[in-house]
Amino acid sequence: MNATRRFWISFGGYFAWVILAIAVMGVVGTYVEAHPESILSDIPQWIPILLFFLAMVVPVPIMLIFFYSKPGWIKQVQRTGKLAPAQILKVKDTHVSTGGGLGTGYYLDLTVQVTPQDEAAFEARLEVLDSVLSIPSAGDAIMVRYDPADHRHIVLAPDAGVASSPHQAASHYSASPAGVSSRRGASLADQLQELETLHRSGALTDQEFQLAKQKLLAE
Repeated sequence: MNATRRFWISFGGYFAWVILAIAVMGVVGTYVEAHPESILSDIPQWIPILLFFLAMVVPVPIMLIFFYSKPGWIKQVQRTGKLAPAQILKVKDTHVSTGGGLGTGYYLDLTVQVTPQDEAAFEARLEVLDSVLSIPSAGDAIMVRYDPADHRHIVLAPDAGVASSPHQAASHYSASPAGVSSRRGASLADQLQELETLHRSGALTDQEFQLAKQKLLAE
């Protein structure tokens, strides 16, 4: 379930709860007016106000817990999933942000091409939360972990993430069904030197560097 769906379920559920609470309070108020001899007429006026306030506040943490909750398989894939390079094919803005719209983070749906070393390449979708300063784009190189038994279960590698400099790594090494392919027309020494430069600059993580280097040496 992506961020957009979680948001609308949370918002819709809270809105429905508010309408229900107002309706109940209205019915009770009408009943008290019509039956002044009722025991409800003896209740202090501040109690209904307090109950209505609680009815508005109590569902909020429940709504937030639901919105920020994660499926159980995510932690499992983060711990034991297979690591593989991938390339972003498409970025879709969910128009859902954290921090009350202050830009502290944006939920994005990514379509990626994953190129494992020991099985065929495949496409998958995953949701990421990124800062406004590090929004990925199509063509960026990333590292992911996935469940070999279910390719729908895929997450960003916790120690890799989105390339820190958009297109910097992907412009030299792009994902393909055979893995990470080298830039055409350059010698092996030049390509290794470029990998070293990207690694030192931070554009490639240690794992990205090692995987790309192994691919070059295996060609």
